[in-house]
Amino acid sequence: MGKMTQRSLLYYATLSLVLVVSLVTFVMGCPGPERDETDITRRYNQEPTITVQTEDGEKHQIKLEKYIEGVVAGEMKPNWPLEAYKAQAILARSYAMQLLTDNATKDPAGEIPGTHKQAQAYKPENVTDIICKAVKETRGKVIVYKNKFVQAFFHSATGGKTAKATDMGLVDKEPPYLKQVTSKEEKADPKVKSWKATFPLAEFEKAARSTGVDIKGLKEVQIGKKDNGGRAVTLRLIHSGGTTEVKANGVRVALDPEKMKSTMLKRIDVQGSNVVMEGRGFGHGVGLSQWGAYTMAKDGKSAKDIIKYYFKDIKIVQLWK
Repeated sequence: MGKMTQRSLLYYATLSLVLVVSLVTFVMGCPGPERDETDITRRYNQEPTITVQTEDGEKHQIKLEKYIEGVVAGEMKPNWPLEAYKAQAILARSYAMQLLTDNATKDPAGEIPGTHKQAQAYKPENVTDIICKAVKETRGKVIVYKNKFVQAFFHSATGGKTAKATDMGLVDKEPPYLKQVTSKEEKADPKVKSWKATFPLAEFEKAARSTGVDIKGLKEVQIGKKDNGGRAVTLRLIHSGGTTEVKANGVRVALDPEKMKSTMLKRIDVQGSNVVMEGRGFGHGVGLSQWGAYTMAKDGKSAKDIIKYYFKDIKIVQLWK
């Protein structure tokens, strides 16, 4: 071979570098697509300390897992199956992280209310050994959808088919991970399977007005629009000024959600000076049913089975250990 020129030497040096890089890539493997949960599990890999404001107005700084124990104790009855408690723990943790982090866009700072009306019921005095076991066995586990914490909606009993969050006025846009399913609640408390309630006409009218409708001289109340599970989405109010439709769940919350247990109504009408109604289920009907979780756990289903029955296209990921 003849004497190599400077240009030839540069060419072969570049070629050698390309071959080395290619060999390293071949041996180590090309980087695959990043897992959806990678960022969120790295960002929130330490259990946070949060501030809980209890019903008496006092503020307490506690670790998140201790808070979850109090929430499971506040949201579920005693002596329930372990897997039902575990499902509730994962939902409660997901709900808290979504609320505290603006859906995974900031650090989990700030306060969280300790009441079910503002966030989740928090009853640390009701914590039992089995609840502690459920929280310990699910420690750090949360539900995510496309690398964001889900809005982990839950309620006591569906009374039929679960509802859309938009129909119940909980959100403006329906979350893609919610689904409507028939809830298995054979073992539910008879008091939520079927209930009756009576309200003075004036009290009902006041509650309806508090939702933003302009009515007076209420004469009749009827079920308006229903969803595909038969749940009342609106109520039709016939009054001295005409006919007005109002969000049924908005009236329920303004009236008394402990008495008007749900909008899965069998009937509602005016009798004399009262509004009388009958229904089934307890709560807004969106997301996981707690009595459904109870029934599924009694039937041998796991917490993961329960969650995936009520939510779709989600992942249960581990944050801290």
